[in-house]
Amino acid sequence: MNNENIDHDLLQQELIDVKKQLAESQKMQSIGLLTAGIAHDFNNILTCILGYNELTEMVLETIPESLEKKEASDNLREVKMATSRATELVKQILVYFHVKG
Repeated sequence: MNNENIDHDLLQQELIDVKKQLAESQKMQSIGLLTAGIAHDFNNILTCILGYNELTEMVLETIPESLEKKEASDNLREVKMATSRATELVKQILVYFHVKG
């Protein structure tokens, strides 16, 4: 009878542990889904930024050379590089949470 109580207690503790693991797994899955959604939205914003950046570069090509044009071109190049780094970061986030982008 004493062994039955010990076995019952062990089973109860094991059940509690499994429930905790399941709750943690579900929490991580929810965090992964939320993160993936945010990453995709962020990627869409980056795509818009790149698109407007390219349109502005095309407009700049029609303007005669000047110091202002050079500065604007340099700024657009920086925007493009920053956007590229951010896009890579989004890819890393999606890979971390095993989401296909």
